[in-house]
Amino acid sequence: MKKLILFLSVSSVVSFSSLAFGRDLALSDKEFFKALGVPILQSHPRLNMAYGDISGVSEERLHQVTHSLGRCGGFEEMGDSLEVKSLNITKDLEKLESKLQQDKQVSKQQLKVLSAVQFRPIIKERLDEVSVENLKVNVQWLQNFGTRYHKGSRANVPVDALKEKLEAMMATSRIPYKIEKISHSRTSQNSLRLTFVGSKEPKKKVILGAHFDSIAGWFGGGDAPGADDNASGSSNLIEVARILSKYDAPERTLEFYWYAGEEGGLIGSAEIASDYESRGEEVLAVMQLDMTLYPGDGPFILGSVSDFTTPWVRDLVKELNDVYFQFQINEFECGYGCSDHASWYRRGYSTVAPFEARMNSMNRDIHTSRDRIQPSYNFEHSSAFTKMALAFAMEMDRR
Repeated sequence: MKKLILFLSVSSVVSFSSLAFGRDLALSDKEFFKALGVPILQSHPRLNMAYGDISGVSEERLHQVTHSLGRCGGFEEMGDSLEVKSLNITKDLEKLESKLQQDKQVSKQQLKVLSAVQFRPIIKERLDEVSVENLKVNVQWLQNFGTRYHKGSRANVPVDALKEKLEAMMATSRIPYKIEKISHSRTSQNSLRLTFVGSKEPKKKVILGAHFDSIAGWFGGGDAPGADDNASGSSNLIEVARILSKYDAPERTLEFYWYAGEEGGLIGSAEIASDYESRGEEVLAVMQLDMTLYPGDGPFILGSVSDFTTPWVRDLVKELNDVYFQFQINEFECGYGCSDHASWYRRGYSTVAPFEARMNSMNRDIHTSRDRIQPSYNFEHSSAFTKMALAFAMEMDRR
């Protein structure tokens, strides 16, 4: 790899239009780039964040490093997009710091008001409809594609198949809906969006997301069934959509996303969130489900990502848990780019990311051919995330 030496003042204004040409850039924690041994182009004096040059680094190497750091993800790939070319590095990181500081300054009393939940019988009725068997069927179905690798020659075969499945599911629904494939500039794989159009406040949006791609082997080309990572979260969303599609339209617009290219650096979600920010879309909150099948800390002991997520939304999930479930929830830090919620958070939106366990207890078979349904996987445990997402969607519809 060619060595690159740059001297950048933190207070200087540096445009990516001159910096990014011909390079592949990523945003992550400083330790990530140090472990890779690649040039850091710009860092922040207070955040543990940096932009680095990952030109010539294979996806396999990127994932080896994230695993060695105890993560399942860990970076946002910036590429050579229009956003990157027009971005001011210093201001971008300062904007992220400002959001982090604002979240820290919310008082306990404000959090209590924002996250208050009261029991609603209708939510309990819908929760009783969650089917563990449906989760098994859908995870098996997704696993059977062999791979959902975003750079593969058949990257959109499972995407198109899911679109057909959702169209069949929605055929008898009374809800005004849209199913759309979303193309991206940095991957040939499409993201998929299912929209339930709000009946009273359609411009206000609640988003449930899961990444759809999988990865394993050298350069991502091996057998990548991705049962836990992330057929599980993808199937949780299918089940939530199935249940809600049987009833009246939500008052606010509810969007389901199956993102492309998360394993390549949050590619799909980053482009989508950037587009929402540029258009001034009103997103009330975003929930990300990435890996829900392996009970590393024990059945019904859930993790919750505490960094680059929003305190009031995390507290809302805790309140929902207290009112409807009584699972155990343990918060943990994951680092920047842990999953697609980071794409939304960086662009100013409120996020939450429940997880199958704490990070140090997560499934170690992800990103390998062994990530397929096995005795250690627990569909009852995974169903807890379907229920949490369902309760979250219904609660956010009336707040």
